[in-house]
Amino acid sequence: MLIDINIILEIGFGQKYANDCRILLDKIAFDQILEQAYITEFSLNAICAICNNNQFLRDFLLLISEGKIEKVNLTMEDYFVVN
Repeated sequence: MLIDINIILEIGFGQKYANDCRILLDKIAFDQILEQAYITEFSLNAICAICNNNQFLRDFLLLISEGKIEKVNLTMEDYFVVN
């Protein structure tokens, strides 16, 4: 499952669906979702640049460092396949 940047921004900015997105991340954190979660390096960089909620960002980065969410580096070939 690919974690889209919008899921993180919903939580970080307290948007309309922030609670639903938080539930998803909590399920990932507590191993209640069997599928591996991924985030692209591009999305992660954008989140770090935009997010001003330090505690939330720290919690999110812990999910990545614990391997609950895997960071994916896209190659140029990947971009051509998507296009």
